[in-house]
Amino acid sequence: MVLQQGFTASMRIALAMRGMTQQDLANKIGKSPQFIHLMMKRNDAKYSSMVTIASALGMPVSEFIKLGE
Repeated sequence: MVLQQGFTASMRIALAMRGMTQQDLANKIGKSPQFIHLMMKRNDAKYSSMVTIASALGMPVSEFIKLGE
């Protein structure tokens, strides 16, 4: 399952709320900064990636998704 609508907005808002950079998030989830950048550029992510990201940001995935709506 791939969710596209609003992913980049959710990421930008969530990172700003936590005072984190894409680099910080990449380090926290064990991915490269390029991985984060590419997901944001394409404005999409697999649901499993969104769960990992939301968890790293300390929020339920449902809250993360709502940020971009």
